[in-house]
Amino acid sequence: MQFTHLERAALAWIAARASSPELRAQLLAVAPIARRHTGTGSYTGLAVPLHWVRVPESSMPAGRPRGPVSGPDLEDPLIENSGGSLLWFEEGIVSCLEMFACGSRFPEDAPNAVLLDPSGEPG
Repeated sequence: MQFTHLERAALAWIAARASSPELRAQLLAVAPIARRHTGTGSYTGLAVPLHWVRVPESSMPAGRPRGPVSGPDLEDPLIENSGGSLLWFEEGIVSCLEMFACGSRFPEDAPNAVLLDPSGEPG
């Protein structure tokens, strides 16, 4: 199994902005292990090599050790009403990339999507 263009771009976007060196290292080594496309979004199961250094809880959103960490917003004509992305964790290890449309249509891939900072600025 391989990452889609959009998954790869979203993970690279998150890694480039991560303040945690552990998270950046995990995202360099991560591999997709499962994908569920719902029509309005997708869930991609992630795995890193065993015994990987965990992201410290202090680097996670306050009070939420499983995350999510916000990824880029997604702009593409194929993604109805734009979209977004979230990165989820299990015990400090990346576990799932969630991507979604704000409308009712999300393609299996959108290689030409523009990634935006959640503030609305191009990423």
